[in-house]
Amino acid sequence: MEQLPASLLYFTSQLQNFVRNTVKLNTLNTQTLASNGATQLRVALPVNAVASMKSLSMYCDMSTKGRAASGGQVAVNALIPRNGPIACFDRVSVSAGGIALDNGVTPYHVVYQMRQNLLSGNQKVMSDDKVLQQSVLRSETGALGQTANYPAGHNAADTEDLSQQGQKQSFIVNNFAGFTECHPEYLDLSLLPQVFVTIQIANASVLPLQQASTNLGDDITSTLTDGMSYALKNIHFTLDVCQIGSGMYSALTERVLAERGSIDIPYPQFTIFRQDSSSASSSIRGSVSCMSLDRVTGFMRNTDGPTSYQLNQKPVKAEDAVGSKFSNHADTFISQGVRDYQLTINNSPIPTYRPTPLQAFNYVVCADDRTYSRSRGGSVASQPQWLNNCWCAHHRLCFDNDISRISGTNVSSVNAQISFQTYGDGTGNADKSREVAVMTEQTSILRCGAGRSCAVVA
Repeated sequence: MEQLPASLLYFTSQLQNFVRNTVKLNTLNTQTLASNGATQLRVALPVNAVASMKSLSMYCDMSTKGRAASGGQVAVNALIPRNGPIACFDRVSVSAGGIALDNGVTPYHVVYQMRQNLLSGNQKVMSDDKVLQQSVLRSETGALGQTANYPAGHNAADTEDLSQQGQKQSFIVNNFAGFTECHPEYLDLSLLPQVFVTIQIANASVLPLQQASTNLGDDITSTLTDGMSYALKNIHFTLDVCQIGSGMYSALTERVLAERGSIDIPYPQFTIFRQDSSSASSSIRGSVSCMSLDRVTGFMRNTDGPTSYQLNQKPVKAEDAVGSKFSNHADTFISQGVRDYQLTINNSPIPTYRPTPLQAFNYVVCADDRTYSRSRGGSVASQPQWLNNCWCAHHRLCFDNDISRISGTNVSSVNAQISFQTYGDGTGNADKSREVAVMTEQTSILRCGAGRSCAVVA
């Protein structure tokens, strides 16, 4: 605000009866989601309110169910995954008046974890995320004599569901990638038809497992069954809203609509292309059409043999990591067996040479504008962690990270043909099968007109 002219500051200071509050939003169809029950819910945002979209939060109690010892099989504990409920989100989409505002990217938890690896620093991972969303995997109570470090007076039965070989914990999800990152953050919902948020969860294969009486991350010798499950209960949402009693805001909005005919609201959205590969030498192609292609990211997930991400799996050890020593298997990205790679958009190489997996980390640092920062960094703390847990080929195409400036590559008239080619290093790791994927991030615009009319400009 200090950059605004003094005269404008004077007028904005005349806004009176400014009130900010938090409202509770109940779901429309169900308050419980389960891997063996209802898998989708919807919530409606307020119709006439100026809302802080970044404050949208989901509250729930999460419980998991493993398998008790029987028939010669040892007990297997189903753990609450790292990132809590977010690790179980298969799809999160937003719509307004029946118009989809995003692509409904699947699987959503991969997009979330990818952005966590690239953008979140250890300070946030070990504070906010650890308290609200379990950024660090927690071992089952009693393994090898370990006991949970509960505060005095806490009843362990409220958190551990030992009779079901599972865990219980309360969570608050307050970070939804996509439309909630719109600009400006405070969105006047009276300009739009009613906005709905739809969340769909994945099956129980996303749960990390720990065999009874073993350490976290140890191999599971027992044969797995289909008895694993999880549930999210007592679900509700909150949203910060504000009211402006003065008629100045309404008058300004009406004047803008009269002069321009519409108000543009930019926001990010994502697309993922995936396919299986039998080795590190692989390629994948995708095509997108948008007015601002901001970022392109290529990555790999391990699908080799019994460690397929499609099955219930033990947590993956995060090498040399600070704080988080384990990661969910489904959300681990590797560069094993890759010598170098090439990303092309409409046959134009980006970069102009074939970089190595380690060099890709420098592109991440440059893309996030932290090359000269002394107080900011990512959650990746070592080369082994980057190469074996978090690797991706991430390239920024927009000029800066300000979403209010549409500065990405315009491919609205000619589809962007994206190719991600990797080359093996000749080692044994290069022969392991994997999933290869490309994720794009683009800026879309929600154009709002008079009478709550709206349209998405790609």
